[in-house]
Parts: sequence; C-alpha cells; structure tokens
Amino acid sequence: MLMFVSIAAIAQGVFVGAVAIYLITKTRAFLGRAIRTDALVVDALARVSRDHQLAMRATTFRPVVEFTDETGQNQRVEISLGMSHPSWSQGDTISILYAPDDPKNARLDTFIGLWFSCLACTFISVWSIVGGLVIWLFFLS
Repeated sequence: MLMFVSIAAIAQGVFVGAVAIYLITKTRAFLGRAIRTDALVVDALARVSRDHQLAMRATTFRPVVEFTDETGQNQRVEISLGMSHPSWSQGDTISILYAPDDPKNARLDTFIGLWFSCLACTFISVWSIVGGLVIWLFFLS
C-alpha cells in the first residue's frame, strides 16, 4: 500500500510539475508581448465558493477594469485573479498588463497577479515528489 502511495505522489508531482512548466512558459510569453497600462477599477465582482463538507464558504473579489488599448478602443475586462482582501477599491487606478492581440486577456501587474498559479503548481509538485521519495526511501527500504 505504501508503495502505491509513494508512486502516486511522485506521479502527481511530475504531472503538476509539467503543468507548472507550461504555466511558466505561457506567462513568460505573455510578458514578452504584453502592454502595461493604467486601468480604472469600475466594479468588484464577488465570487462565493462553498465547501459543503467543511460547511465553509469564502468570498473573493475580482476587479472589473476599464482602459484604453493601444488602438484607442475602450476595453472593459474582469481580471481573473480574485482576492479576499483586495488592495484596490472602486474608483482606484491600477496597473495592468494586456495582450495587444487580445485585450480581454489582462492581468494585474503584480507579482501575485502574474506568477501565483505557477508558484502554486511548483509548490505542489515539489512537495508531492519529496513526500513520495520520503515514503519510498524511509518506509519501503
């Protein structure tokens, strides 16, 4: 049984590591073509997630921003990264990055806004592989 757990943890780590590499590559490509601009926060959309097993719920807020792209067109975009305690409020101006070929693909110009998913996958990958190896080396040898 422990061997199965060890192999499963290592396999999960390798898979999630591959996802992390994909996300890092995608983020670097985005940064290579992205345009930085200031955007006005016009709304904050609340998203509620529920965990019925733990009887918990969490609310995150996603900014809806307006900005003028490089062609002079006004854009209204919901930023995909939600925060439980946002540092911005309606009427604030925030820095964003957007893809010129797809202005709806905008991200917060912050470390977390750009790299959170990459870091989360990397963390999960490393700990899954380390956990699997620990089980393999210390409990199965």
